[in-house]
Amino acid sequence: AQTQLGYLYLNGEGVEQDYVQSRKWFEKTSKHHVRALIGLAIIYQNGFGVKKDYEQAIEFFQKATKKGNQWAKLCLSGMYEKGQGVEKDEQKAIELLQEGIAENFIPAYNYLAWFWAEKGENLDEAGRLIKQALAKEPNNPNYIDTLGWILYQRGKYREAVDQFNKAIKIESNFYFINHLGDAFAKLGETEKARNRWREALEAVEKEICQYEEYKELIEKLREKLKKTSADSPMDSK
Repeated sequence: AQTQLGYLYLNGEGVEQDYVQSRKWFEKTSKHHVRALIGLAIIYQNGFGVKKDYEQAIEFFQKATKKGNQWAKLCLSGMYEKGQGVEKDEQKAIELLQEGIAENFIPAYNYLAWFWAEKGENLDEAGRLIKQALAKEPNNPNYIDTLGWILYQRGKYREAVDQFNKAIKIESNFYFINHLGDAFAKLGETEKARNRWREALEAVEKEICQYEEYKELIEKLREKLKKTSADSPMDSK
């Protein structure tokens, strides 16, 4: 219950957002609760109420991973991929995801599929992994979105649109909406693309907890809207 309090204060759910209180509760329970270790890692990774400290975040993720938490392992993989607090090491990032797959942790299949899809590499392998994930969880919108991005990277933009729309029907997520905009842009449907990007931007800007990746997405969306403004016959609301 105390660990949950930490997350409520972190996300401002039912209480006023307070990073100091959040950290206090996580620190209080971190010796016995893995989720508290992950909470502390998130706080230091994003600089929530503290100075951003990737090395401290890595330490907490590693502690949680040693206690067998698979989500912490996925987060650790992401830090190796980006070189946050450690030297950038994509091979290490892949190995951590493969460990999760070996233990049949389904999100690890999605993470590795996304890793390849984002780079536009190993798309056959990415497709195989995401199909395995979807076989277990056919209505998981994150997995459907990854399948859509694989299709996008293959140049199958109309099929990608179908998958992104399918994901959005399950969960109206600004990442999915952004991807739908990208697919429309590739199809030359600029106004539809801009509407989706604008919708995604409005949604992510409203998020009370501004994670590092949210800030990166906001920048990308603003840039896309700026670049296409001359192509747009009207700036529809």
